[in-house]
Amino acid sequence: WPEALAAFRAAVEKNPLMSEAWFRIAQVFFKKDGSRGGTEAMYEPLKRCLDLDPCNANAHELRGECLRVDGDRYIVAAAEEYRATIRLDPTNATAPWHLHVDRRSPDLSRPPRLPPTLARAS
Repeated sequence: WPEALAAFRAAVEKNPLMSEAWFRIAQVFFKKDGSRGGTEAMYEPLKRCLDLDPCNANAHELRGECLRVDGDRYIVAAAEEYRATIRLDPTNATAPWHLHVDRRSPDLSRPPRLPPTLARAS
């Protein structure tokens, strides 16, 4: 993991507008720690990726994963990210599965506040 992370960080140092490298940084963090709840490190690279390329379906799906792992209070926001993934890439096979599995929010009518580090730029 350290080698991949170093390579993607070097890429964004050379070109901070490379949205795919920002996505890959977040993906490395997720594969390393995210499934165990270590999502904090993924927020900034995902935000930068989606600020540069709001149509990146994979980044929306990964953001949904971050929110899902961060707990039930973000499940509505996670579902919105999975829906965005499906809109942007109707062939995506995993986002519909997450939407089906993640129907566990106690109150789907009241969306939670996003963590500040994950909020979209206006």
